Amino acid sequence: MNVRLEIAFHKETTVGALLTITTRVPKLGCNTLACHHEVSDSLTAAVHASAQMVAARFDLNERQPVPLEEAARERAALLEASSIS
Repeated sequence: MNVRLEIAFHKETTVGALLTITTRVPKLGCNTLACHHEVSDSLTAAVHASAQMVAARFDLNERQPVPLEEAARERAALLEASSIS
């Protein structure tokens, strides 16, 4: 699997802060999965950090893409239309 992860820290977080982590799947392909994660203050909704992740399944020996497993696709599809916290 090949993974690319970009993280942006937008605001400092204090010890004891109540935070909400939201995850959504903006793109679900045959062999790729993109996720967007956001860490925000539960009281003010101010975004403290965000991350973009793209994962692609790839066979290193055959140098070919490998389809995502059906169970993984089903779980990701639940996040595709909505976000979870």
